[in-house]
Amino acid sequence: MISLLLRPLPLEAEGPSSYRMRLGDSNMLPFSAIENEDMFGVEFDPTATQLCLRWLCLQADKAVWLHRRARWCPRCLGDHGFGRVGWELLFADACTTCGSWLVDVCHQCGIPGTWHRPSMTRCRCNANLCNAPSSAAPQAVVRLSQSMEQLVLGLPETEMPELKRLSPQQCSRLVRLLGVYGSPQHARAPQKIATAEALDVSWTVSTVAAEMLATWPAGLHHMLERQSKLAAGHVNSGRLPGVFGGFYRALYGTFKDPEFNWVRAAFEDYIASHWSGAMGRRNLRMPDSLWSRLNWVPISAAATQTGLSKRQISGLIDQNELHSARRTTPSGREFVMIRQADIHTLISASTDDVCLAEASSVLGVKRQRLSRLLPFLCAGAKKSTLHGTPWLIPRDWVHKWTEMLGELAAHDTVPTWTISLDQLLRYGPLDEQRLCVLLTDVEVRDFQPVGRHTNSVGLAGLLFHRDHLIERYGGQRSNILPIPDVAVRLGVKQEVAYALVNLGLLEVEIYTCGRRQAQGVSTRSLEKFHTDHVLVANVAKSLGRSSRALIKALTDDAIEPIAGPALGNCRQTVYLRKDLETVPWIATGSGAKPNPW
Repeated sequence: MISLLLRPLPLEAEGPSSYRMRLGDSNMLPFSAIENEDMFGVEFDPTATQLCLRWLCLQADKAVWLHRRARWCPRCLGDHGFGRVGWELLFADACTTCGSWLVDVCHQCGIPGTWHRPSMTRCRCNANLCNAPSSAAPQAVVRLSQSMEQLVLGLPETEMPELKRLSPQQCSRLVRLLGVYGSPQHARAPQKIATAEALDVSWTVSTVAAEMLATWPAGLHHMLERQSKLAAGHVNSGRLPGVFGGFYRALYGTFKDPEFNWVRAAFEDYIASHWSGAMGRRNLRMPDSLWSRLNWVPISAAATQTGLSKRQISGLIDQNELHSARRTTPSGREFVMIRQADIHTLISASTDDVCLAEASSVLGVKRQRLSRLLPFLCAGAKKSTLHGTPWLIPRDWVHKWTEMLGELAAHDTVPTWTISLDQLLRYGPLDEQRLCVLLTDVEVRDFQPVGRHTNSVGLAGLLFHRDHLIERYGGQRSNILPIPDVAVRLGVKQEVAYALVNLGLLEVEIYTCGRRQAQGVSTRSLEKFHTDHVLVANVAKSLGRSSRALIKALTDDAIEPIAGPALGNCRQTVYLRKDLETVPWIATGSGAKPNPW
């Protein structure tokens, strides 16, 4: 032990290497001469506050310190002339006083700094270290550095509250673990980082760990989610060690101390919410409480909870009624996991409710339309989180409709004076709002159907008196007739009506029918057709002659049709009314009424 003439007291929060350098400068000795000197000998009172803080520094584990390099904050070194204890800690990369990045390389010669230099503020090249450039560090990195310094000083509270339960050595190990596995720049072996003391290496670890700790536990969950995506599709992507690798093994191995329980709890929270891979009861690392919190369970557990068979559950998965995650092992064995929320919904649906697909099948209304009508028709229908089933519908409500249908008179055909609900849904004239009013009135028996069409399923077969329905509920387009209705009005087949439309003899209008566009003929256009045109079949019938003979006679008189089999592929021959008015023998034909049209 060297006999020192002068022993100045350590300064507040001064690091041990900084104190040794000041001790050497006071006694005109190089740093190497007192590098291993026990400066806390009997000459000092260990009960003094400053000395106790320094004593705690010496008692800390050696693994937390920098050994080969020295760091400094140019601004604070110039202001105070000594180095803080935080500057000497591995992964404490920011100044705990001013929040700047620390510096470990001389700005003039580019050589890494060490404690074997002429003085506290001078490099071996005689450059003033206080003049080195620096910049502000991220706030999370500053908070991490302050927390690590506070742990070494033995303070009761830390800037990051999660770290206050750790020792300085445990904190350094945790920062290394989180920083390496959270950063893609490092290998998956946190205990082996080449030149970890170099600031350009350590900041890539400390920055990631600091951001993760500053947003705990969301920061950890984000890192775990990224590892899950990277492992997706790999052979062992369904096993915890295969996805999380060394992080998982370290967390339950070298980090099994009770002080790290909060870290494992955050990991288990992520597993409970997101893990859809294999999870056996033989995994003794996972606590028993985790099993009841898992958001994904095997298909066997889903079958036990719901009372359904595996085959039934597989059928629901194939129909997109259940959300599943599948994984196939290299040996060909398949694992199917079911989301717990879907199971709970399925249990509810299997008792008092039916899914939208089942209700649609029973009621004979397409799922998309039934989904739009439900809020107005069924007060008991409720939204569902079950995948593929946006609605859950009371079974009693569906059963009431089936009972009502069974009470109605059955018709094998649709009478001409009636209209079915299927026709209303397809062609109108009622919009969906009036359809809801109609069905609500039918449900409370305020408007009675005249029967049901046996060839239609469910509500689609309801038959209503056409005139009574239009009179009570009206229609959006009572002045617009579908082309099939136009054919009935003209007394021709539908193909003739479509031919007249294609030839432009009947003007059409576009209207909205449900969710699609359709063509129709207004009553005004139909009246105009009657005013300007004549069907030869009507004239021939009134004269008691055949259509063919009448056409030949008109041709002999140089009267040509404007539509016919050879003109627009129209199966009915059509003439202009004004052309026939010039033919006297038509009006005065034998036994014919004047102006038969």
